Amino acid sequence: MAKPVDPTLVLQELCASATTRTANALTVLNAVLEQQSKITPLDFSMATIGRLSKEQGGPSA
Repeated sequence: MAKPVDPTLVLQELCASATTRTANALTVLNAVLEQQSKITPLDFSMATIGRLSKEQGGPSA
């Protein structure tokens, strides 16, 4: 059985090779998605994630 992927490690690796702007966008999106994963009902729609990301200074949909 394969080992589970650690999303924090993946984010760190992506940010290490990204531009500052892209790294910031990835960090904001990660935070938004993590917050959304703890809310019921789950809502990962592009509109919702884009709106929340934009509110936190990240990319919008």
